[in-house]
Amino acid sequence: MKNIQERFRQFLASYKYIYIFGAGFFCAGILEWFIKSKIPVQGLIVTRKDKDSFMGISVYEPDGIEKKRDECGIVFALSERHHESAKKLMEKFGYCHFFQFTDQDLTFYREKADLLSYELLEKYQRFLPEKSNLPDSWRNILVIRLDGIGDVVLNVPFLRELKRNHPFSHITLIVAPMAYPLMEVCPYVDRVVAYDWKKNRNYPLSWRMGFVSQYMKENFRNNFFDVALLPRFDIDGYDGALLCLFSRAPYRLAYSEKVRPLKAIYNKNYDRLFSCVISSFGVKHEVLRNLDMISFLGDIVCDDRLELWSKNDDNTMMHRLLDRHICEGKILVAIGIGGSNIHKKWNIRNYLHVIDSLHQWNERLMFLMIGDKEDGCHISQFEPMKSGYVIDLTGKITLRMLVVLMKKTVLYLGNDTGAMHIAAACGCNILELSRFPLNGRIDYVSSDKRFSPWTENKCILSPRNGKADSWEEYPNCIQQISIADVIDAVKKMLNSKG
Repeated sequence: MKNIQERFRQFLASYKYIYIFGAGFFCAGILEWFIKSKIPVQGLIVTRKDKDSFMGISVYEPDGIEKKRDECGIVFALSERHHESAKKLMEKFGYCHFFQFTDQDLTFYREKADLLSYELLEKYQRFLPEKSNLPDSWRNILVIRLDGIGDVVLNVPFLRELKRNHPFSHITLIVAPMAYPLMEVCPYVDRVVAYDWKKNRNYPLSWRMGFVSQYMKENFRNNFFDVALLPRFDIDGYDGALLCLFSRAPYRLAYSEKVRPLKAIYNKNYDRLFSCVISSFGVKHEVLRNLDMISFLGDIVCDDRLELWSKNDDNTMMHRLLDRHICEGKILVAIGIGGSNIHKKWNIRNYLHVIDSLHQWNERLMFLMIGDKEDGCHISQFEPMKSGYVIDLTGKITLRMLVVLMKKTVLYLGNDTGAMHIAAACGCNILELSRFPLNGRIDYVSSDKRFSPWTENKCILSPRNGKADSWEEYPNCIQQISIADVIDAVKKMLNSKG
């Protein structure tokens, strides 16, 4: 580390203007270190500009800099695997002086910036209310659930049991904007608020502390929480711990940073932000894991079923849409082609082969394509999409309309997505195409033991084997699932239902 720091100082001294290439996660750590070390930075360079500044530093595209190229030194603040492509891009615009950090170096500077922020917390004790025991009276409870749609759906039993045990408490739920429409009709919470964690995720911890503090002041100025709960088990990459901290609740509870190896790294020192942490090990489905927090609080769990809700307007709009496309007597099959990760997605051409074969087997089947707008762009060009037995709903219905639809659908066939968990919550039969191989580690983040559909009416097709990669999470294993196996599984499930 000393050698690279010396080379870095020599590089900085060699050029009149210093620019950083990148404005993401690694850039925040480097830039924080620059600012604290009083190293002047002329600006940040990005391939596509979507904001004028980042952390108070101007942002430019490669062709937007008017300085002489030979006077400019470019520091790459991005992962090593992008260095070569970034270098070629900058060379096209006449830049020729670069400094490249390794991923290990970048992680060091990022961690160094975060450690400075923890020192800031230690210095200003007013940010850390005194830790207390569980209060006798729970007038105001804050629950923070900022992860994906599927995680939010699997958290519903937790909310129901919390409300059942504390019927007179006022429960506030903070979710990501995408989950807000689904949770705003939840009968077990009194107030739902959205927090857009993605907007600030690339900033260093000290900056995010300021953003979170301001957010809590603006939204909860007159609220005094007795308890703040963070039921997420895995890595907290959403600033849920900071929201708990700045809620000023005297009792703050979460799963320990030590429950998973990667969490111990990425959420290092997070345990100090809570009054109490749960050290829970072993493999367990996320529904049960969430409910363990209820038991830890001394409450009783009576019901672990999923459920979801909609409004009358959602029912009306969905019924009108179905009436336009579907005749009486049709059997509805939802095809979930989306996914938060490319490695969760089975090939779209395979789905279309399955649809053609199943329609020939039973002409009463109607297939509803479910996904976002981007998924819709990928399928619109294929011939089966022009047939009368396939309806493209990608990007065209809301989450609550999807709830209405799934309550009328006989079978969900598709990838592991939020739509799959919504279907399970609505009582739909589930045929999941999983990326998680049969020989995979059962404690892995995408393990079926942890995130399978929470219903008895399910069938999971998995790859036979695969090798876990710490970054890609069993890359492309899902493509091992054969078209023939999917067709056979669908037929068996439909025949069993009559």
